[in-house]
Amino acid sequence: MKKLLLSLLSVASIGIAATPALAELDFNDTNFLDSVKLSARDNSDYDTVRDFVNLYPEFVIKQAKTYCDGRQSGLNDDQITDLEAKAIGKSDGSMKAKGLLITVVSFADVAAPKYYCPGFKYYSERNK
Repeated sequence: MKKLLLSLLSVASIGIAATPALAELDFNDTNFLDSVKLSARDNSDYDTVRDFVNLYPEFVIKQAKTYCDGRQSGLNDDQITDLEAKAIGKSDGSMKAKGLLITVVSFADVAAPKYYCPGFKYYSERNK
């Protein structure tokens, strides 16, 4: 499991050297991370998603804020998803790690509006 998490981190190219202290997270950040984990509970890769969120909360929070920046700049959910998938696809790492990172990112994107950009709602034409 740890090897896969390190591979995910490599794919994410975030360079976090140490596990961030959860005490540094504010109430909103903590609720957001809990929401991401809760929404992933029925996913077959739940344990890996949960562990990644627990070990690298700063990455998941940054992803959510990046999603909101994209929405505020006029991109829709499908455009953001395509850009995220292309960026992850170009990174180094196994296909499994890339797939799991896309899973983590998608759960973060869905929860982001409630916590970081309440003027927007996650909506994908692909889910119709």
